[in-house]
Amino acid sequence: MPVLLRALPAAFAALLFCLCTADVRAQTPVPLRTTDPSVYRALGEEPGIVLLVDDFVARNLADPRTREPFRGINLRNLKKHIAEQFCHVSGGPCVYTGDTMRAAHQGYDITRAQFNAVVENLQAAMDARDVPFAVQRRFLAVLAPMYRDIVVPPGSAPAAPRPAAP
Repeated sequence: MPVLLRALPAAFAALLFCLCTADVRAQTPVPLRTTDPSVYRALGEEPGIVLLVDDFVARNLADPRTREPFRGINLRNLKKHIAEQFCHVSGGPCVYTGDTMRAAHQGYDITRAQFNAVVENLQAAMDARDVPFAVQRRFLAVLAPMYRDIVVPPGSAPAAPRPAAP
């Protein structure tokens, strides 16, 4: 694999970090959304997004860098909300019914390194589904503003305890 392609996950993570650190206290109440439905279509519409989410969650559970925050979570509910969110932000017809990103991640103390690893796992899942690189870039750009609501800034006060899985 060419060196440039191997560096892309880290480059995306760095891009997401740079795009999202301007205002770490702001909250993104509703996931942003692309107006270009070609992203939704390239992800395979709802059936493809469900498969993408299944692979994405499995990668995060298997990855020692990311598995801890997923421990004890209701995976069925998690996958449902991620699929709704991915469908919505990619320009699909779905409505996201989950919590805000800040509320959903409260108490998990997600670090920048964990967030970057999750982005890498999402890219790997999209690569496995042959999602074109240009579509991946557009999709990740829409997800990027959520960083500020997910990652706990270094040196901030400890978060409230995370809720128990239903």
